[in-house]
Amino acid sequence: MLALIHDAVGHLVVPFDRLPKAVAVLEQIAGTLIEQQMLLRETLIGQKGSALARSAVDGTEEAPSLAYAVVKRDLRFVSVSKSYAFLFDLKPPQFRQMLLNDLLHPGDVLPFDKSIKQLLSGKVGSCELVHWRATGSGHFVLTRDTLWAIGKVKVRGPEYIATVSEKIPQQDEAKMLVERAKLKIRRS
Repeated sequence: MLALIHDAVGHLVVPFDRLPKAVAVLEQIAGTLIEQQMLLRETLIGQKGSALARSAVDGTEEAPSLAYAVVKRDLRFVSVSKSYAFLFDLKPPQFRQMLLNDLLHPGDVLPFDKSIKQLLSGKVGSCELVHWRATGSGHFVLTRDTLWAIGKVKVRGPEYIATVSEKIPQQDEAKMLVERAKLKIRRS
């Protein structure tokens, strides 16, 4: 799993000679990714109409890739996963000219800015946010985002921020997940 994290996040944001300093952060990311992968798989299985859910149910893909992105200090995207682009109904190249806060609902900008300032100042190494995010289709999706400071610079704070995003199911989706969990419990 750490090799996957290295390829997906560490290799993109931490020069090889500083990788040993990032091991603690990468281990934290790995734990969170495993947890979010399980939640994402359950959510997708509950969404029977989606193509991703069908592939997960059919066993053609154990679980879809996690939705992650890496941004610079100025919040410009460095890289995004296909799942991250899918979550926000955009294509990966569209992120090249975007800032992370371009995806925020106007009502969530101030709390987001406060958390990002703490992260960039080095006061906290990670944070978790729940907020509405804009999609390419013009709708908003409620997400839970875990953000980590990557590549600490003593004077300015981290060079990059890595984020893993997951959609929080709406009430009807949540009901399906609860029913599915009840069926699993009965079968046990």
